[in-house]
Amino acid sequence: RGSVAAREGLARGGEAMRRSVAQLGGLLADPRAQVGGALDKARESLRVDFERRLERLRRRLGGAQANGRRQYRESRQMAHCDVWLFGKVYEDAPMDMRARMWAVFLADPEAWPCAGGGEAEAAARAGVWHAMHELPWPIDVPEALKEKYNVLTQMSLGQEEVDEAILRDIDRTFPEYEMFQNMEGQRRLFDVLKAYSVADLEVEYCQGMAFVAGLALMFLPEEAAFQLFSHLLSARGCRLRGLFVPGLTGMQEQLAQLEALLPGHVPRLWDHFMTYGVVAVLYASSWFLTVFANTFPAAFSCQILDIMLYERSHAVLLRVAVTILAMAEDDLLELHDLEDIVNFIKLQPALWNTERHRACLRRAFSLELEPPPGDAAGSAGFGAAHATADAATGATEDAAEGASGGEGGGGEGEPEMPRAEPEPGPGAAPLIDLGE
Repeated sequence: RGSVAAREGLARGGEAMRRSVAQLGGLLADPRAQVGGALDKARESLRVDFERRLERLRRRLGGAQANGRRQYRESRQMAHCDVWLFGKVYEDAPMDMRARMWAVFLADPEAWPCAGGGEAEAAARAGVWHAMHELPWPIDVPEALKEKYNVLTQMSLGQEEVDEAILRDIDRTFPEYEMFQNMEGQRRLFDVLKAYSVADLEVEYCQGMAFVAGLALMFLPEEAAFQLFSHLLSARGCRLRGLFVPGLTGMQEQLAQLEALLPGHVPRLWDHFMTYGVVAVLYASSWFLTVFANTFPAAFSCQILDIMLYERSHAVLLRVAVTILAMAEDDLLELHDLEDIVNFIKLQPALWNTERHRACLRRAFSLELEPPPGDAAGSAGFGAAHATADAATGATEDAAEGASGGEGGGGEGEPEMPRAEPEPGPGAAPLIDLGE
């Protein structure tokens, strides 16, 4: 977009300069204005200066276009991705592997293997592989889910301010990826976020959500992406909603947990941070709100989502944050300025090569965090502290998962699995239950 704007500006500026030169040339050609050879020299000097400026502009435009091509080359050619599935990373797997995996998960989240499931987990894994193999392609979205998703996206009364807030962030979400550089991709992202904002009237929309929804859209149809996005935020899913509640109290607790973990895992770096006043809010807020997708490659963040679906929590976000800081510790200890330290944390780890990113995730996925002293609840996510806030998302997830009913899971004769309905906590905003 920048190179296109620069090219248009160059064209307008060049045309204006040509008109100016032509007008001056007309004046100089007037016999009344000619005063000898001095005017010829002035005219030639003006022409040379104009050509020199025009050439400089062309070189700058060419450099901008080359930078743009380098920036977008990887995303436009991305045909493979790393997929985490049941403790194993399948490097450079086909893109449809994750799409199939997430689609099978959405068909029956309750049956998906979970951490610590024992023998039942092993049996469920075999069933997942079979379901992925047998899944029709392209992914089929149940009609009930399509209808209810359309109802959510068409609601507009009283949503004007929320819609405007979503629109402001659309252009800033994954601008380097081709699918979000056109109107159709941006429309799909807007609709997913709008549908959730209507379903969850307490949270509605918060900055950072667009990146999480965008990750889902990279692999799933928009209705299924909305279903996955709702599950990631829900109380029965990964509880990400606690990060986005008004006031961001959940985010503040998450940042406090990160700072409580650092003295035990990277004590030298923690002392260094205390010396220069480096606090987690300066660098980790965007990590957690976007699942690291605002600066890290999408392939990096998608593996984190794989783990979150398996663990039914977002505790892995803390493990990844601690691992990044531990791997960057030596470089950070050499910096002695608050701004330099924060800028390094925000920018440099995201620029690590693919192998280092893979090593970071392997280390993070196997990391066992020791609970901070005095923290009886442990350091794995929000836990009970957010049960009340997250309970309100039960109806939100019903709007997405309930729409598919048994269509995605199995045959018509299969009994529906009983599910306990969470009770909204005190003060929770009413949600639209599309199951009624």
